[in-house]
Amino acid sequence: MKVLRTIMLSLMLLGSCNANAVDAYAGIGIGESYVDQGVFGEMDTAYKLFGGAQFNKNFAVEAAYMDLGQPVENFFGWTQEYDVWAVALWAKGILPVSERIDLFGKLGYAHWEYDKTDSRTSTTTSQSSNDFAWGLGISFDVGKKFAIPIEYEKIGTDLDNTAMFSVSGIYRF
Repeated sequence: MKVLRTIMLSLMLLGSCNANAVDAYAGIGIGESYVDQGVFGEMDTAYKLFGGAQFNKNFAVEAAYMDLGQPVENFFGWTQEYDVWAVALWAKGILPVSERIDLFGKLGYAHWEYDKTDSRTSTTTSQSSNDFAWGLGISFDVGKKFAIPIEYEKIGTDLDNTAMFSVSGIYRF
């Protein structure tokens, strides 16, 4: 809960900045999550909601809610289902490569939670923590107000691997 309050406070402070100095944006993305714990890694549909503020052509701050789906590991009928989500705050470095194309990298901090349901023991266990997160991507401008980023984001969890590959739509205010 502390992480959510920190993110909300950060967004309110960003919103109070001079509108001429900051370009605010919001977006929604869909893609695939990859969760790996043990023998097999599984994928599922994932989505995210995010918003941010770009201070200049090379730097932005972004906050996101990511629902990483419910991937299921199946080992000869024994299943483990994961219900994974995260809230992240990112510092985003941007490298413009042309008038309409930007490369970017993100470093951040994420609060994640997951529930794991084991069919063999009929139990559900829950884990949550805060960890380092990073991402890489490319963004294509479609006019002055819209952009389409394609990105890979990795969140450090106590699972062996937790990641999301997505395509998003951004609207700039």
